[in-house]
Amino acid sequence: METSIDRLGRIVVPKALRDALGLTPGTTLDVSRYGAGLQLIPTGRTARLVDVDGALVADSATPVTDDIVFGLLDSGRR
Repeated sequence: METSIDRLGRIVVPKALRDALGLTPGTTLDVSRYGAGLQLIPTGRTARLVDVDGALVADSATPVTDDIVFGLLDSGRR
């Protein structure tokens, strides 16, 4: 996906990516240089572990959908 930087240096994250990653207004992002580009990572996201039939399983308020998983896999392949 392509986006642009406005005159104030702001970048608009495309809606499809915001939705797939559960990014909402006010979400804080860590921005760092990554090769010849940028990497944006949501900060403060944690998952708690809960016991499910004797196994610890990550539990989070953010639903994990196929779109999120495939989006993350695709971004890791680039």
